[in-house]
Amino acid sequence: MATLSLEMMHDHASNNIYVSGINRDGVRAIQDALHAALPNLFPDKVFTWEANEDAVAPTGGIFAWPTLSKWVTQKFGENEAIYRKFGMRNADGTPQIGHEGLDIGVAIGTDIYAIADGIVTSSKSQHTEDHRFNYGKHITIKHDNGYESKYAHLSQVLVLSGENVTRGQRIGLSGNTGNTTGPHLHVTVRLNRNYVDPLPLLP
Repeated sequence: MATLSLEMMHDHASNNIYVSGINRDGVRAIQDALHAALPNLFPDKVFTWEANEDAVAPTGGIFAWPTLSKWVTQKFGENEAIYRKFGMRNADGTPQIGHEGLDIGVAIGTDIYAIADGIVTSSKSQHTEDHRFNYGKHITIKHDNGYESKYAHLSQVLVLSGENVTRGQRIGLSGNTGNTTGPHLHVTVRLNRNYVDPLPLLP
């Protein structure tokens, strides 16, 4: 039987509540519901979500994880009704169905790493409210073989446009900038300018 284990710790000095969870098969809906409900139940608290290393089972792939956390809070292609209004399209003209990337639950200020060697093609350190697809502070890296990765909603950008980076290099800090419902890292991967699911490409 699938079980869900959550551990909550209240830091009285900062008034933060730290939540650590084990994300097992069959309980993701329960965990997602808690993620949405707890801040409403305790509006005077600040929630920081953490995950055990086994939160997402390794899938094998060509890229490195961009964070130490492997707690996926929203998968590629999910929530089609929400994302349909953005009208995102691939380079081949086909519409992107659902969430165009991968959301990883991390606390603000968590180290973010490049998933592969590449060159920084965009380094946005300003939080712009008027962008329709508002990624907040974000970084885009061009890799070999037609791949491109984006790291969004950062609190701090640590690399510059035109800079060469290596796999596993610290490139930024996670945050809550842009269009978000809470602190997390949003990662998109494109192959030849078409959105692809990052999860099968990660170890």
